[in-house]
Amino acid sequence: MRKYEENLSTEQAKEGQEARLPQENEHQIGEADPEEEKGKGAEEIGSLNRIRRIKREREIRSILRTGKRISRGPITISYLRGNEEGVGFAFLVGKRFGKAVVRNRVKRRLREIARERSHILPSGVDLCIMAAQSAGAGSYQELEKEIVEIFEKLREYEENRS
Repeated sequence: MRKYEENLSTEQAKEGQEARLPQENEHQIGEADPEEEKGKGAEEIGSLNRIRRIKREREIRSILRTGKRISRGPITISYLRGNEEGVGFAFLVGKRFGKAVVRNRVKRRLREIARERSHILPSGVDLCIMAAQSAGAGSYQELEKEIVEIFEKLREYEENRS
């Protein structure tokens, strides 16, 4: 039985009468409970470390053609200084990689690692993170280790360049 069905009457309503009277602490199905939602708002949503995704093919091709590459294990990152503030990410996992389940798992892992570790990177960098087939066999911790090392190497290179 669902939470909102607990207090439903099984009796039929008489003509001209509501099927049931709502209780004072009851809210409509699909609506948010006002007590549960108190305190949640834009400030909580804004505090999540969101990443800027690069989705346009033109931007991705530009990064791959003119950007510099750093490889480590099954991960290759191509990066380019962007015009925008913040860090932009594109995640590339080809069909040769395997079935959709495996590709999507690797992309989810890459996105989460990038979200958690984007503070390591210098601002204004756009990255394309590409995974080799062996990335699907590795664990989350192995992927994270490789990506963190690449991010630190990239930050070090950009600091020395400036």
